[in-house]
Amino acid sequence: MVLQSANVNNLAEKTETIRRSEAALVDKMALVRERLLADEIEMDLALVKERLLAAVIDLVKALARMKEWLLEVVLEDQLELERLDLCKSCNLSHHQHKMHHSD
Repeated sequence: MVLQSANVNNLAEKTETIRRSEAALVDKMALVRERLLADEIEMDLALVKERLLAAVIDLVKALARMKEWLLEVVLEDQLELERLDLCKSCNLSHHQHKMHHSD
């Protein structure tokens, strides 16, 4: 009977040790899962930052092209206005002004 009681106590201790080990393993798995999730979030954020930077660079390039185009339009308009002013000073149409001054 004493031997059986010792075996029961030994079995109870082993069962408790296994239960504690299982609980510790579950806790460790939860920590690993949290770390993996944090790493995944960091990778996602890095990808978002990379894409955002690329979009900003594309936007800056597009703005530079737009600025060049606007400068061309303004210069063309300015030249046209200067031509019209010349024609007004002669009281001639643009076509007549060209004909008048080409002589």
